[in-house]
Amino acid sequence: MAAYNFLLAFTAFVSLLLAYTAWQRRLAAGAPALTVILLSSAWWLLCYVIPLADMGDADALFLRARLIFPGVVLIPPATLVFALTFTGKAARPTRAQLAALAVEPAIVLSAVAYPGLHDYFYDTWRGRAEDGVFVGGPLYW
Repeated sequence: MAAYNFLLAFTAFVSLLLAYTAWQRRLAAGAPALTVILLSSAWWLLCYVIPLADMGDADALFLRARLIFPGVVLIPPATLVFALTFTGKAARPTRAQLAALAVEPAIVLSAVAYPGLHDYFYDTWRGRAEDGVFVGGPLYW
């Protein structure tokens, strides 16, 4: 597992370096959205490294599942904005467009974060604490 953790951490580091490079060139078409994509993927990777570092506690896995989703839900809308701005199909997105793109991430993050809505996203836990999986509820993709 140490080699796997190293590869995840290394990939997160590379994503952070690329995000820094993209931010330095933020005036280029698509660069701000690419920065968001790379920062989100680095966050996603780092959240996977944390529980695999011998934190076999079920609460640690549950915490990781909650912490990982800001990175996960930002990637699809940022990818859409990147594709539209990089190809020249759209100029910079307006605040209204960004608000519309934020609806789905807000719903998912609310379902993951708040205990009252949590069962709409995660239905049940199947398996052992170390290697089990969450079974998706109605809001799970």
